[in-house]
Amino acid sequence: MSWVSTVAAAAAIVGGSILLRDQVARIWPQSATAFTALGFEVNRFGLEFVDTQAERFFDGTTPILEVRGTVRNLASQTVAAPRVRVVLLNDEGTEVARAIAPVSPSNIPGEAMAQFLARVENPPFEAFELELSFVPVDQAEATTGFPVS
Repeated sequence: MSWVSTVAAAAAIVGGSILLRDQVARIWPQSATAFTALGFEVNRFGLEFVDTQAERFFDGTTPILEVRGTVRNLASQTVAAPRVRVVLLNDEGTEVARAIAPVSPSNIPGEAMAQFLARVENPPFEAFELELSFVPVDQAEATTGFPVS
C-alpha cells in the first residue's frame, strides 16, 4: 500500500509540474530547459511577440539594423518586462551578433501590449536571419558584456 501511495504521489507531482510548467519555470528557471528537452513548450515570462519588423538603413555612412516589435502580456496581472535579446544568425544558424533591447513600459498591465526597439550598428553582412527571445533584466548585462540602458 505504501508503494502505491508513493507512486501515486510521484505521478501527481510530475503531472502537476507538467501542467503548471510555466509557473514552475518562473520559480525555477533551470527547469525550462528540461521541459523543452521533453518536448513541452515553456513560456516563463507570460509574454509573446506579436508583431516584429526588421529594417536596414544607413545613418550617414554607418549601416544600421533596427528591429522593433510588440510584446503582449498573456496574463491577467501586471508583469515586469524582461529585455528582448536579438540574435543575428548566418545562413548556417551560427550566431554572428546580438543586441539587447528594453521593453517599454517596464511593467506591462494584464493583457496589454508594450514596444521594444533594438538598434545594431554595422550588422555583419553574413547576418541571414534573426532570433528573438526574452532575458531577465538582471541577466541582460551578463549576456552582452556591456551595460544595458
